[in-house]
Amino acid sequence: MLIFSTAASLSLLPFSAGTGQGIDVYLSTNAMAYAENNSAYQIIKGKEGTYHGSESAFTFNEAALGTRFNQVSFSLISRYDWFLGFSKDTMELYGTTVNGTLIQPDKRYDLYLKTNHIKSDGFRLGYQYDFRQSIKFYGAASYLKAKELMVGETSGWASLTGNCGDDFECYSGEVNLSYTYTEDKLFDRVTDAPQSEYGYSFDVGADWQISKHWLASVYVQDVFSEILWHESPFTDAKATTATSQIEDGKIKINPVITGHEGNRDFKQKLPIKYNALIGYSFDGHATYMRGFRAYDTTLLQFGYQYQSGAAQYRVKVYPELWALGLEYQGSMFNVAVTSDSFDYQKSALLEIKLGLSIPIY
Repeated sequence: MLIFSTAASLSLLPFSAGTGQGIDVYLSTNAMAYAENNSAYQIIKGKEGTYHGSESAFTFNEAALGTRFNQVSFSLISRYDWFLGFSKDTMELYGTTVNGTLIQPDKRYDLYLKTNHIKSDGFRLGYQYDFRQSIKFYGAASYLKAKELMVGETSGWASLTGNCGDDFECYSGEVNLSYTYTEDKLFDRVTDAPQSEYGYSFDVGADWQISKHWLASVYVQDVFSEILWHESPFTDAKATTATSQIEDGKIKINPVITGHEGNRDFKQKLPIKYNALIGYSFDGHATYMRGFRAYDTTLLQFGYQYQSGAAQYRVKVYPELWALGLEYQGSMFNVAVTSDSFDYQKSALLEIKLGLSIPIY
């Protein structure tokens, strides 16, 4: 019995799905931030510092308050998705912009940026089905009411062409951009922020107890989703050759902007998040390998878990980042922290999980 309990604890299915009988009330908070080869805090906050060439950054946060009855769970949820995908030249140019310094002379920067941000509240209904003694399926549907939106793409080029006189450096370039938003953070357009009419998302997952010792688990979040916005503001624009000036000791770029602003109905898709795990358990011990794929990013982790009674203690590592994680899960409470630095402001990867589950019956 202990062997099967240890293997089952490796499952990726939400703990709120439940595997036993009875009624539970639960509270959970999950937060994850990642910036490839950079400080996640620095990029998200736009702080001055050292920026390295990279291609993605994201944060995903979710809080849930709900109840589970046997195999059915219902929860109130609050979510925040924030994703940026970009070229290495774009990150280098962004770093010089934040720091107020000049880019390399006589170099053409090929620029590309895509973004998908959303903040939403709603509720989720989940169900776990025991297909066989060794196979379990999980499905969930969420209704979402979104409050913040920014989706779009930018592409183009930029370069530093030389001195323009009066100690000014000349920039040249061209950028095409198209984005939809609730708040115009690029050009400060004054507009009424829209509310989403409705939104929905579906999650699926499965556990397979392959043998006495082996377990495989998969969980796919937002496998299908759609958020409908009514008359959302948008901007389609082109920024051409820029001038620059020195302000407060820093270089400021002033591009020439042409384009079109308006409002339109818009359907937003959430990035799909893939999780897969294979684990081996023996006499209260377990080892596993887990993969995560989302936001143009793939992360691999290896872990070890020890179970003593109802308590599980887990250590995990992301080898590419040398990020270390520690997790404790008891019969009612669980907590987890993962980071690649003791200083959270320097972390490229930061995960925090808190959960409380109270059995009622």
